[in-house]
Amino acid sequence: MTRALANNDHEVETKYHVSDLSELIKALAQRQVALTEPSVQDDQAYAPAGWTYGMSKNRTRQL
Repeated sequence: MTRALANNDHEVETKYHVSDLSELIKALAQRQVALTEPSVQDDQAYAPAGWTYGMSKNRTRQL
């Protein structure tokens, strides 16, 4: 189930261990939760002090 985002929609990211994905999707659909297509995100959380965009994301490299 997909739909376009409205102006008042908010992205929520939560991580859980799921043992039965099809049951989870069914339960969410019953509650009218709209899922978007999966996406790939390349980001770096908690970059070390001194890191700037374009620098290596490899933490073993000296800044």
